[in-house]
Amino acid sequence: MTVHQIATPTHGRYLVDQPDAPGPFPMLVGFHGYAQPAERMLDELVKIRGPRQWLLVSVQALNRFYNRANDVVANW
Repeated sequence: MTVHQIATPTHGRYLVDQPDAPGPFPMLVGFHGYAQPAERMLDELVKIRGPRQWLLVSVQALNRFYNRANDVVANW
């Protein structure tokens, strides 16, 4: 998995999980729900992908905040 940065008025990021085989690959992009991190969405995308050779991208929402467990989460 690689983490990429996106220049925005609010700092953004997205996670990429690329198969080890040579590409090109179909791409599946996920946008997580309220109060979740991009890592949790990427875990769900891995389940959807299964054994298929897909490039996965999980986009972190730009409105970040702390949940009750003091984890950084976000929403749209």
